[in-house]
Amino acid sequence: MREKDLFKLFNYMENDEKEFEHINESMNDVQKNNLKSNLRKTIKCKKHSRKKYIAIAAAISICCVIGANANSGFAKDIPILNSVMQTITNKYDGNEEYDKYSKAINKTAEDKGIKFTVNEAVCDDSQLVISCTLNSNKKIKVDNEDISSLFLGNYISINGKKERLGGGMQWENVDDNTIIGVCELDVEDKKLGGDFKVDLNVDKIFNTSGKWDLSFNVSKKALEEKTLKVKPNIKVDFPNNTLVVDKVSLNPINTSIFIKGKYKNKESQGKIKGYNLFDYGYWIILDDKGVELFQKGSSGESQGVFNINGYKYKLDLESLKQTPKYLTVIPCEFTRNTEEKNKFKEVKVPINGQYPIKINQGKMGNLIINDIKNEDNKTIIKYTADGQFPYNQANKLLVKDEQGNELEIYNMCKRRENRNKPREFVLKVEKLQPNKKYFLCSDTIDNIKTMKEYIFKIPITK
Repeated sequence: MREKDLFKLFNYMENDEKEFEHINESMNDVQKNNLKSNLRKTIKCKKHSRKKYIAIAAAISICCVIGANANSGFAKDIPILNSVMQTITNKYDGNEEYDKYSKAINKTAEDKGIKFTVNEAVCDDSQLVISCTLNSNKKIKVDNEDISSLFLGNYISINGKKERLGGGMQWENVDDNTIIGVCELDVEDKKLGGDFKVDLNVDKIFNTSGKWDLSFNVSKKALEEKTLKVKPNIKVDFPNNTLVVDKVSLNPINTSIFIKGKYKNKESQGKIKGYNLFDYGYWIILDDKGVELFQKGSSGESQGVFNINGYKYKLDLESLKQTPKYLTVIPCEFTRNTEEKNKFKEVKVPINGQYPIKINQGKMGNLIINDIKNEDNKTIIKYTADGQFPYNQANKLLVKDEQGNELEIYNMCKRRENRNKPREFVLKVEKLQPNKKYFLCSDTIDNIKTMKEYIFKIPITK
């Protein structure tokens, strides 16, 4: 998700600040830092507070992408009768095995000409994931104004208790009257048992008020049997806080790191830069082979009056096919000069049909474009990230036309197609038209500083 897309989402959301009092902070730290210098100027609200920004963020994303792809080219590829979770996951080249561990629900509520169906649900220690389908007797087009009304964390009760859960949601248009979606909800602090009841009481879909009530049961047992839980108890001492890696959970849909920590004194939290809960709050995670793991999202919260009880934090990563011997954590600091002339520099290179094409990303390295070809209704771009942090680099690649318009991206997360080739990526965009000029674009990435003195390893033992 790019910065300007988040700005649009913030601008169009209507909310009551009290409504989000119990939502954990659930926004990726990179996004927080990127937004910091522009938030107050950009959000169209009369009241400005850090709490409100984080609450809105919690309601829209811990995922790499939110929102709607209304491009009809993808619609024909969605098998609506198959696993909705797996369909959307496969689109983003994910490793998660939702089709094996999710429970079929297939319950429908209908009102005002809109059918709301819960297709599947699955839960682990970190997330409750629910997939759903919306059918309408009118044409559906999801845009930024609809995001808040579609987020299931606003309408959920668990075991009879009303909750306000943070998380994220991905939607895809199937046809003019149908969309499918997957909602990921943070439940790491809910202490759910093996089985629990979920009630969804949705009172607004798009701009239509109505009543869509559904109840169903969710079981964690199938996934629990495939989950490895490790209690490493690794302690790290930062300048303004200490933290403990309390638990690591590995299963076929998630790799989750659970952290707790305390500030060194009442003033120390104010010294922490940006919207981070703790010093150097963005981490690069490597497996035991040195491969950077894709970060699906994060959430956290401060605890106690004046935060004297410290904080909790959780980081969700891609699922792993094999259990690593350890994970390496590289804490990073993001710096940003607020002067206009020193903001990120965009690099534009024309597509000329001769490869490889090199895109310099500053201190972080280069992107090497190896091949571009049309395939059906898409253009496939194969490229290599040559530098320190391949995922961060790979996700900076965009394609623009000569008017500066960004082409629609079909695989927003740009995950690797082959895990054995960790620097190779594929970007799928709308089909390039002949006789038109296009440019490969990226930002320089000179604002990440690795804190080498704080690198540590988390042992993973069975």
